[in-house]
Amino acid sequence: MGLESDARPVSLESHVLIAACGESELAREADGQGAFTAEFLKLIRGVPIDALTYRNIPTYIKIPG
Repeated sequence: MGLESDARPVSLESHVLIAACGESELAREADGQGAFTAEFLKLIRGVPIDALTYRNIPTYIKIPG
């Protein structure tokens, strides 16, 4: 069975989606990698995990437009 046939909808009450863009948008790339992913990895490597919340993550990530 493929991944799609095994996928089950999840409740946003128990999961948080962190994404570079919405389904009708395009994510940016820089130097051959996802710009959001690169910034997110720098964030979680450089900021103490207990200082992060899902709400304040966007305040740390700056992607030039």
